Amino acid sequence: MPGMILTSADIVKLAVAEAKASIQQQNNSNITSNLPGIELIGPTGTQKIVNSLRHFMRRSAFEVKVREGEYVETKPTKVKRKRKGSGSESSLLVQSIAVQTDDFNREKDSSKRLRTADCRQVLSYIFTTAPIQGKFLVERAKELGIPPGPLYGQLKNGKSVTFQAADGTSKTVPSSDVVEQGSPGVSTAILYYPSIECLEQLQNSKKLNILKEGEKNRPVLEVIIHMTHRDLFSASETKTWRMEFGAEVRHMFLDVQPPSQLIPRADVCTPFHSAIIGAATRAKINKDVYCCPRLPSTFIRPRTSETEHTQTDSCTEATPLLEYVIMPRSKRGFCSQNVHLSHWEGIQRKEEELLLKSGAVEVAQTILGNGCSSSNGLNGELIFTGTGSAIPCKYRNVSGIYLRMENRNSMLLDVGEGTIGQLIRAKPEENESDVLLGIRAVWLSHPHADHHLGILRLLSERKRLTDEPLLLIGPPNILSFLEEYQTVDKTVQGSFVFMDCCDISTKSQRSTWSVEKLHSHNEKLKLLKTDLGITSCTSVPVAHCPNAFAVILEDTVFGRLVYSGDCRPSRSLAAAAHGADLLIHEATFADGMEAEAAIKRHSTVGEALGVAAQMNAKTVVLTHFSQRYPKVPPVAKATAQDTPPIFAFDFMKLTPGNLVPASRLTPALRLLYPEDETGGGDDNEITEGQDARDALEVPGLFAQSSLL
Repeated sequence: MPGMILTSADIVKLAVAEAKASIQQQNNSNITSNLPGIELIGPTGTQKIVNSLRHFMRRSAFEVKVREGEYVETKPTKVKRKRKGSGSESSLLVQSIAVQTDDFNREKDSSKRLRTADCRQVLSYIFTTAPIQGKFLVERAKELGIPPGPLYGQLKNGKSVTFQAADGTSKTVPSSDVVEQGSPGVSTAILYYPSIECLEQLQNSKKLNILKEGEKNRPVLEVIIHMTHRDLFSASETKTWRMEFGAEVRHMFLDVQPPSQLIPRADVCTPFHSAIIGAATRAKINKDVYCCPRLPSTFIRPRTSETEHTQTDSCTEATPLLEYVIMPRSKRGFCSQNVHLSHWEGIQRKEEELLLKSGAVEVAQTILGNGCSSSNGLNGELIFTGTGSAIPCKYRNVSGIYLRMENRNSMLLDVGEGTIGQLIRAKPEENESDVLLGIRAVWLSHPHADHHLGILRLLSERKRLTDEPLLLIGPPNILSFLEEYQTVDKTVQGSFVFMDCCDISTKSQRSTWSVEKLHSHNEKLKLLKTDLGITSCTSVPVAHCPNAFAVILEDTVFGRLVYSGDCRPSRSLAAAAHGADLLIHEATFADGMEAEAAIKRHSTVGEALGVAAQMNAKTVVLTHFSQRYPKVPPVAKATAQDTPPIFAFDFMKLTPGNLVPASRLTPALRLLYPEDETGGGDDNEITEGQDARDALEVPGLFAQSSLL
């Protein structure tokens, strides 16, 4: 939900800015500063969750209106019709059905229940289209002599028309003579019932029972999506209830509790075609550096007697990219899965052709054959789950780094949305539960959403498996957010022990701490030492936003490891981490965009390499690239380091033994991704170059200059 709000707000802001520019060109001064907002309908507690977002999200001009519980919309919402070549709008009536849940925490292993939050209310929904006009019979209208033009429109809208016939007489034709009988609308229901008690309440819902009656002037129920677990969906009483809606109603089953709690589901295809195929293509260049993620052919659910029931009695099991057309009625039904398969195969074929023509594999083999050994005597690794900035694109997810030690315990450095799914896909040979249980600590560099929104999923899914909390190190406003959020969602309660980045900062005043605080702090540091072998964890304040920090980790499997988070080039960081074995630094902008980088408080590639030189870092990995560089960002000047920089990609895996080979593979990647294909990003996200340079002349622009 937070990601959806942020994305909606930013898209609306961009659209309004473009509209304002158009209005200003027309010398129209009637311009409003407020943005259109969004309306959220959810169970009791939704408003509290939205309120908790204020600790890291600022979109004051974008109104978020919340409606909780039972709700019937009196004014239908206008939605865009997904119709080729049409931007028409239609109305959609929204209704919610509230049911009460029990406390299911005590039923953790029950086959009859799902483990849910202590929230006392869950919602199901009914969406109904506006009445559907009947088909206009053009040939019949011509037979009656009705002249084409405005009269046709009036007839379509249900009005009678009067016109002069060919014989000169006045003739009146009612709409019913040339328009087929319409429909009162089509309804779709999304029903969530995590327990038999919730199902019983839905069975008694007047809103649902009205749809079963099939009265002439009521909307037609087209499809019901059942969000529940397999045992309850396949129960005989549930099947009997489904049949009460009639044989024409289609049912889709969405399993909200996959077998063995595998999160994300390992038996269905990913919808992220370009990202997965791109990663698989890079794996052909060097499988030791670039992971080959889980591919569809390796995780299609086998057809068994247990799942066979979901494809009978008008039931279909929902999978990613499954699409059902409701409107227009002539095309209603499931879209062919061949469309998605063709899309997948098309991308795969294009990547294979590009790989073959580029010669990247041959170049990589030549490079690695010239003394660049990838031998590795250690078991530790770094996996990049997201290497893009702010908004994910089809090639790069938002920030996330997985650091595993020799004892196989691990730590995450930032957890952008989608991090857990990316991590599981990167480890097809490992058990998902073991991967989650092995995560013992998380570092969050700053409170921007693209660096921490995945923490909720991690905490919730990990708590399914263990009551042992992980150590969460982050800025103080993240704690404020989680403390409010967990009052609504109990699945994250008790799942973490928090350590404030300020407490391990180079500027912390520990001499002023109480004995109790000092003892608690030392106990948390012991967790890092005991579970991960990290002997020191130091945060360094950096210039990006309030409460932004870099981190220095001592005695990792890579030695002294430094992660910059998002920041401007920092002399303080370079001094504090001097002699680092591995520096991971953001490089949002290309060289030549220093002014834009300063405005956005990020770094260019050259500036990041400058920090590495000041730090005397042995190896540098660049990440957090602007989405205008979805593949390999350009570099204006060569580095003087012995080891060239490593350009991070999603699903890249680094080990102590393959850092040198990884750094030498850039020429092969540039063949695979020519520079003329790396551009094409949207420049609307930043000011134009001259505007940025002019802005730098404004006195007092940067309040955090002391952190540079």
